[in-house]
Amino acid sequence: MRSKLSFSFVSAGIVLASMASAEQVRIHLDYTFTSNFTLRSGSTSHLEGPELGADMIVMQAPGGASLSVGARWLLGGKLRSGGDTDGDVYRFLFRGTQPIPTTQLFVFVAGGIAHTRARAEEFEDVNGYNAQLGLGSYLGGSSVAGRFKPAVEFTYTNAAKGQLRGFGLGLSAGF
Repeated sequence: MRSKLSFSFVSAGIVLASMASAEQVRIHLDYTFTSNFTLRSGSTSHLEGPELGADMIVMQAPGGASLSVGARWLLGGKLRSGGDTDGDVYRFLFRGTQPIPTTQLFVFVAGGIAHTRARAEEFEDVNGYNAQLGLGSYLGGSSVAGRFKPAVEFTYTNAAKGQLRGFGLGLSAGF
């Protein structure tokens, strides 16, 4: 019992020490397009619009790898009317990020659950799992003004439902 307790305190200390020198939160602003899916009317459409999100890093490993938990909100159809349909996608994700040594690039994978909400009942709301794969690049070096770390990211999201599947391009900033 005593060795388990000691191991827990040592592990917690290592995690807290590694977190003290790393960014804690990353905010995201993407522009996202989903795949086409069937509407209630029988025609097809997609969602597109800004996707807002935030991640909180829960574990930082040596070499810069990190594990975070976060949420995203795609506001489909908010910026324009016309070729897309109106609805929201809510995502809850666990994300692993790994910097590529000697570059400003990083790769990430994420997985989690998602839910859609149609406005004006144009399509059926769906729930499902989604997985993300992405590539990013830090802007202006690895850190600007201390701990602020801006980056550009490309994300591909895979899911069984078209409302949840798609790609996005955006900016993120770590603090």
